[in-house]
Amino acid sequence: MMNTHGGGRNPCRSEPPGIVPDGAFPLAVVSGSGIALDSLFDNIAERIPFEAVPGLPRGGVPGHAYEFIRGDCAGRPLILQCGRLHFYEGFDIETVARTVDVLRDFGARTVLFTAAAGGIKPEIGPGDIVGIEGIRLCWCLRWDATPGMLFPDFVLPGCDGYGIFQWVHGPCYETRAEIAAIQAIKADTVGMSVAPELARCRDLGLSAGLVACVANSCGRPGPLAHDEVVAVARRVSARLARLIRKWLSSLPNRP
Repeated sequence: MMNTHGGGRNPCRSEPPGIVPDGAFPLAVVSGSGIALDSLFDNIAERIPFEAVPGLPRGGVPGHAYEFIRGDCAGRPLILQCGRLHFYEGFDIETVARTVDVLRDFGARTVLFTAAAGGIKPEIGPGDIVGIEGIRLCWCLRWDATPGMLFPDFVLPGCDGYGIFQWVHGPCYETRAEIAAIQAIKADTVGMSVAPELARCRDLGLSAGLVACVANSCGRPGPLAHDEVVAVARRVSARLARLIRKWLSSLPNRP
Protein backbone atom coordinates (compact mmCIF):
# COMPACT_ATOMS: atom_id res chain seq x y z
CA MET A 1 0.00 0.00 0.00
CA MET A 2 1.01 3.60 -0.53
CA ASN A 3 2.24 5.71 2.35
CA THR A 4 -0.36 7.90 4.03
CA HIS A 5 0.19 10.80 6.39
CA GLY A 6 -1.57 12.76 9.06
CA GLY A 7 -1.58 16.53 9.32
CA GLY A 8 2.02 16.72 10.51
CA ARG A 9 3.64 15.30 7.38
CA ASN A 10 6.97 16.47 6.00
CA PRO A 11 7.21 18.82 3.00
CA CYS A 12 7.10 17.39 -0.51
CA ARG A 13 9.71 14.63 -0.60
CA SER A 14 12.13 13.70 -3.36
CA GLU A 15 11.93 9.94 -2.81
CA PRO A 16 8.84 7.99 -3.97
CA PRO A 17 6.47 6.37 -1.51
CA GLY A 18 5.33 2.79 -1.98
CA ILE A 19 4.28 2.17 -5.60
CA VAL A 20 1.61 -0.41 -6.23
CA PRO A 21 0.46 -0.21 -9.88
CA ASP A 22 -2.64 -2.20 -10.63
CA GLY A 23 -1.53 -3.48 -14.02
CA ALA A 24 -5.07 -4.00 -15.35
CA PHE A 25 -5.67 -3.03 -18.97
CA PRO A 26 -7.09 -1.16 -20.77
CA LEU A 27 -5.59 1.72 -18.83
CA ALA A 28 -7.02 5.23 -19.02
CA VAL A 29 -5.12 8.51 -18.69
CA VAL A 30 -6.95 11.78 -18.11
CA SER A 31 -5.23 15.00 -19.20
CA GLY A 32 -5.83 18.29 -17.37
CA SER A 33 -5.64 21.91 -18.50
CA GLY A 34 -3.04 22.36 -21.22
CA ILE A 35 -1.60 18.85 -20.75
CA ALA A 36 -1.16 17.29 -24.20
CA LEU A 37 -0.49 13.55 -24.09
CA ASP A 38 -1.35 12.43 -27.63
CA SER A 39 2.32 11.45 -28.03
CA LEU A 40 1.65 8.44 -25.80
CA PHE A 41 0.03 6.63 -28.71
CA ASP A 42 1.85 4.39 -31.14
CA ASN A 43 -1.43 3.89 -32.99
CA ILE A 44 -4.80 5.64 -32.72
CA ALA A 45 -7.94 3.61 -33.41
CA GLU A 46 -10.61 6.28 -32.88
CA ARG A 47 -11.42 9.70 -31.50
CA ILE A 48 -14.74 10.26 -29.74
CA PRO A 49 -15.83 13.80 -28.84
CA PHE A 50 -17.51 14.28 -25.48
CA GLU A 51 -20.76 15.36 -27.11
CA ALA A 52 -20.97 12.04 -29.01
CA VAL A 53 -21.39 10.21 -25.68
CA PRO A 54 -25.02 10.20 -24.50
CA GLY A 55 -25.50 12.31 -21.38
CA LEU A 56 -22.03 13.87 -21.50
CA PRO A 57 -21.81 17.62 -22.15
CA ARG A 58 -18.88 19.51 -23.59
CA GLY A 59 -17.11 21.97 -21.32
CA GLY A 60 -15.78 25.36 -22.29
CA VAL A 61 -12.40 25.80 -20.57
CA PRO A 62 -9.37 26.65 -22.78
CA GLY A 63 -6.73 23.94 -22.82
CA HIS A 64 -9.23 21.06 -22.92
CA ALA A 65 -9.92 19.19 -26.18
CA TYR A 66 -13.02 17.37 -24.82
CA GLU A 67 -12.50 14.06 -26.58
CA PHE A 68 -11.58 10.45 -25.88
CA ILE A 69 -8.80 8.79 -27.90
CA ARG A 70 -8.48 5.02 -28.07
CA GLY A 71 -5.39 3.24 -29.30
CA ASP A 72 -2.27 1.53 -28.00
CA CYS A 73 0.96 2.48 -26.28
CA ALA A 74 3.93 0.12 -26.04
CA GLY A 75 1.69 -2.73 -27.14
CA ARG A 76 -0.91 -2.07 -24.42
CA PRO A 77 -4.46 -0.77 -24.99
CA LEU A 78 -4.80 2.85 -23.87
CA ILE A 79 -7.69 5.30 -23.50
CA LEU A 80 -6.82 8.98 -23.27
CA GLN A 81 -9.42 11.44 -22.01
CA CYS A 82 -8.38 14.86 -23.31
CA GLY A 83 -9.83 17.43 -20.93
CA ARG A 84 -12.43 17.22 -18.20
CA LEU A 85 -15.53 18.90 -16.79
CA HIS A 86 -15.32 21.14 -13.71
CA PHE A 87 -17.65 21.96 -10.87
CA TYR A 88 -16.91 25.67 -11.36
CA GLU A 89 -18.38 25.52 -14.88
CA GLY A 90 -21.79 24.98 -13.35
CA PHE A 91 -21.89 21.20 -13.64
CA ASP A 92 -23.00 19.21 -10.61
CA ILE A 93 -20.71 16.65 -8.98
CA GLU A 94 -22.42 13.73 -10.75
CA THR A 95 -21.88 15.29 -14.18
CA VAL A 96 -18.25 16.14 -13.42
CA ALA A 97 -17.63 12.50 -12.48
CA ARG A 98 -19.63 11.10 -15.40
CA THR A 99 -16.46 10.78 -17.50
CA VAL A 100 -15.27 8.06 -15.10
CA ASP A 101 -18.38 6.02 -15.92
CA VAL A 102 -17.59 6.48 -19.61
CA LEU A 103 -14.01 5.26 -19.12
CA ARG A 104 -15.32 2.24 -17.22
CA ASP A 105 -17.79 1.52 -20.02
CA PHE A 106 -14.88 1.72 -22.49
CA GLY A 107 -13.24 -1.05 -20.47
CA ALA A 108 -10.79 0.87 -18.27
CA ARG A 109 -9.87 -0.73 -14.96
CA THR A 110 -7.05 1.63 -13.99
CA VAL A 111 -7.13 5.43 -14.33
CA LEU A 112 -4.19 7.81 -14.07
CA PHE A 113 -5.43 11.38 -13.65
CA THR A 114 -3.26 14.37 -14.44
CA ALA A 115 -4.02 17.94 -13.42
CA ALA A 116 -2.46 21.37 -13.73
CA ALA A 117 -1.92 22.68 -10.21
CA GLY A 118 -0.48 25.48 -8.16
CA GLY A 119 2.60 24.94 -6.05
CA ILE A 120 1.97 25.75 -2.37
CA LYS A 121 5.41 25.02 -0.92
CA PRO A 122 8.18 27.47 -1.93
CA GLU A 123 10.37 24.61 -3.15
CA ILE A 124 7.73 23.48 -5.67
CA GLY A 125 7.85 25.57 -8.85
CA PRO A 126 6.38 25.76 -12.36
CA GLY A 127 7.28 22.74 -14.45
CA ASP A 128 7.60 20.33 -11.50
CA ILE A 129 5.75 17.01 -11.66
CA VAL A 130 4.35 15.91 -8.29
CA GLY A 131 2.97 12.45 -7.57
CA ILE A 132 -0.05 12.77 -5.29
CA GLU A 133 -0.34 10.66 -2.14
CA GLY A 134 -3.62 12.15 -0.91
CA ILE A 135 -6.32 14.63 -1.90
CA ARG A 136 -7.82 16.84 0.79
CA LEU A 137 -11.32 18.03 -0.06
CA CYS A 138 -12.46 21.62 0.04
CA TRP A 139 -13.55 22.52 3.57
CA CYS A 140 -16.74 24.22 2.33
CA LEU A 141 -17.87 21.70 -0.30
CA ARG A 142 -18.21 17.96 0.15
CA TRP A 143 -20.80 15.51 -1.05
CA ASP A 144 -22.61 12.53 0.43
CA ALA A 145 -20.57 9.58 1.72
CA THR A 146 -17.23 11.22 0.93
CA PRO A 147 -14.54 11.59 3.61
CA GLY A 148 -12.43 14.71 4.04
CA MET A 149 -9.42 12.97 2.49
CA LEU A 150 -9.13 10.70 -0.55
CA PHE A 151 -6.14 8.43 -1.11
CA PRO A 152 -5.07 7.30 -4.60
CA ASP A 153 -4.29 3.61 -5.06
CA PHE A 154 -0.88 4.16 -6.65
CA VAL A 155 1.61 6.87 -7.57
CA LEU A 156 3.54 7.50 -10.77
CA PRO A 157 7.23 6.65 -10.31
CA GLY A 158 9.91 9.11 -11.38
CA CYS A 159 8.15 12.32 -10.31
CA ASP A 160 10.09 15.32 -9.02
CA GLY A 161 8.41 14.95 -5.63
CA TYR A 162 5.42 13.46 -3.83
CA GLY A 163 2.84 15.17 -1.65
CA ILE A 164 -0.71 16.22 -0.85
CA PHE A 165 -3.15 17.88 -3.26
CA GLN A 166 -5.72 20.34 -1.91
CA TRP A 167 -8.91 20.36 -3.96
CA VAL A 168 -10.79 23.66 -4.22
CA HIS A 169 -13.93 24.19 -6.26
CA GLY A 170 -12.89 27.41 -8.10
CA PRO A 171 -13.38 29.27 -10.35
CA CYS A 172 -11.23 32.01 -8.79
CA TYR A 173 -7.59 31.50 -7.92
CA GLU A 174 -6.89 31.41 -4.21
CA THR A 175 -6.59 34.61 -2.21
CA ARG A 176 -3.52 35.25 -0.04
CA ALA A 177 -5.55 34.27 3.01
CA GLU A 178 -6.66 31.01 1.37
CA ILE A 179 -3.09 30.20 0.35
CA ALA A 180 -1.96 30.76 3.94
CA ALA A 181 -4.73 28.45 5.17
CA ILE A 182 -3.73 25.73 2.68
CA GLN A 183 -0.09 26.08 3.74
CA ALA A 184 -1.14 25.73 7.36
CA ILE A 185 -2.80 22.36 6.71
CA LYS A 186 0.38 21.10 5.03
CA ALA A 187 -0.78 20.72 1.43
CA ASP A 188 1.87 20.73 -1.30
CA THR A 189 -0.25 21.53 -4.37
CA VAL A 190 -3.71 22.96 -5.05
CA GLY A 191 -6.15 22.55 -7.93
CA MET A 192 -9.77 22.71 -9.02
CA SER A 193 -10.24 19.18 -10.40
CA VAL A 194 -9.92 15.41 -9.87
CA ALA A 195 -11.51 14.97 -6.41
CA PRO A 196 -15.02 14.10 -7.72
CA GLU A 197 -13.48 11.81 -10.34
CA LEU A 198 -11.27 9.98 -7.85
CA ALA A 199 -14.25 9.52 -5.53
CA ARG A 200 -16.20 8.02 -8.43
CA CYS A 201 -13.35 5.60 -9.15
CA ARG A 202 -13.62 4.44 -5.54
CA ASP A 203 -17.37 3.89 -5.97
CA LEU A 204 -16.85 1.86 -9.16
CA GLY A 205 -13.93 -0.19 -7.84
CA LEU A 206 -11.41 1.28 -10.31
CA SER A 207 -7.77 1.70 -9.34
CA ALA A 208 -6.76 5.37 -9.60
CA GLY A 209 -3.71 7.61 -9.28
CA LEU A 210 -3.00 11.32 -9.70
CA VAL A 211 -0.02 13.32 -10.86
CA ALA A 212 0.01 17.14 -10.66
CA CYS A 213 1.85 19.32 -13.16
CA VAL A 214 2.74 22.48 -11.27
CA ALA A 215 1.88 25.46 -13.49
CA ASN A 216 2.42 28.36 -11.10
CA SER A 217 3.69 29.26 -7.64
CA CYS A 218 0.80 30.38 -5.46
CA GLY A 219 2.91 32.49 -3.12
CA ARG A 220 4.58 34.66 -5.75
CA PRO A 221 3.76 38.37 -6.16
CA GLY A 222 1.35 39.38 -8.89
CA PRO A 223 -1.81 37.91 -10.44
CA LEU A 224 -2.26 34.36 -11.71
CA ALA A 225 -3.75 33.63 -15.14
CA HIS A 226 -5.17 30.57 -16.89
CA ASP A 227 -3.19 31.33 -20.06
CA GLU A 228 -0.01 30.89 -18.03
CA VAL A 229 -1.30 27.60 -16.60
CA VAL A 230 -1.97 26.23 -20.10
CA ALA A 231 1.42 27.40 -21.43
CA VAL A 232 3.43 25.80 -18.62
CA ALA A 233 1.38 22.58 -18.79
CA ARG A 234 2.06 22.30 -22.51
CA ARG A 235 5.81 22.71 -21.91
CA VAL A 236 5.90 19.91 -19.33
CA SER A 237 3.66 17.55 -21.36
CA ALA A 238 6.45 15.79 -23.26
CA ARG A 239 8.37 14.97 -20.07
CA LEU A 240 5.19 13.74 -18.38
CA ALA A 241 4.37 11.56 -21.40
CA ARG A 242 7.81 9.94 -21.16
CA LEU A 243 7.26 9.16 -17.47
CA ILE A 244 3.84 7.66 -18.18
CA ARG A 245 5.14 5.58 -21.08
CA LYS A 246 8.00 4.20 -18.98
CA TRP A 247 5.57 3.36 -16.15
CA LEU A 248 3.02 1.80 -18.49
CA SER A 249 5.68 -0.35 -20.15
CA SER A 250 6.67 -1.73 -16.73
CA LEU A 251 3.18 -2.93 -15.80
CA PRO A 252 2.26 -6.61 -16.16
CA ASN A 253 0.00 -7.06 -19.17
CA ARG A 254 -2.66 -9.18 -17.53
CA PRO A 255 -6.44 -8.98 -18.17
